[in-house]
Amino acid sequence: MAPQEIPPLEINGKPPDLAGLTCDGLIRQSYVHKGELDVPAHAIYLLFAGIWHRLYFDYGIIFWRTQQERPEAWSVEEEGWGYPHSDLGAEAGVTGVRLDGYEMEPMPYGSKVIFRFANGRRIVVEDVNDRTSYEVI
Repeated sequence: MAPQEIPPLEINGKPPDLAGLTCDGLIRQSYVHKGELDVPAHAIYLLFAGIWHRLYFDYGIIFWRTQQERPEAWSVEEEGWGYPHSDLGAEAGVTGVRLDGYEMEPMPYGSKVIFRFANGRRIVVEDVNDRTSYEVI
């Protein structure tokens, strides 16, 4: 079997310049359908210098958006789905920690973003076959 060719990186929106800034918040939005976790990291919200940055993926394309207000969890209970939030910053131990930088990389069947924090922690957000997951290292 031939190895999967890695497509060029596609970015929609302007990647923010966050290197050297302190992480004031990091929220993971997941997708739950009929009580079952379907997508562990549907979107990641990062708070730096008073601005929320939304990171999400669609078929390997990396999307960046900004907003002023804190993101809110939401659901449509009669349809059986929702987008709950969790405090990934606290879970990973990076709230209040300086971000050294991040890299965006293409990969077979998707792309990923790797955040590197001054305390040695890394958060990897990876989208493969349009399913986004995360890992704290």
